Amino acid sequence: MKSIIIIDLIEYKLLEGIEEASFLKAVKKVHSHFLKKQKGFLRRQLCKTDNNHWVDMVYWTTKEDAQRAAEVFLNHPSNYPFVLMVSPEGIKKQQLRQIKAYT
Repeated sequence: MKSIIIIDLIEYKLLEGIEEASFLKAVKKVHSHFLKKQKGFLRRQLCKTDNNHWVDMVYWTTKEDAQRAAEVFLNHPSNYPFVLMVSPEGIKKQQLRQIKAYT
């Protein structure tokens, strides 16, 4: 049976006045202290649009693993700096099921 990969796609903007370098340090902390320790975490990609929106693409082995991580994300101390830099308005979340990957 072919494995299915779940992708959490989250688009957001930073709060006014947040410096990109500071934000990227917070991103790294989330990755190393939280995401990498979550069951089912595969990888994460961070992208930025031309209109200063950020897009996180987080890959999971199962929908349940993604859901468990989402449920504890806001309450994990390592994520506080990241959470405090992101504007709570306009966050867009989607969960995708990977059908095919090409390289």
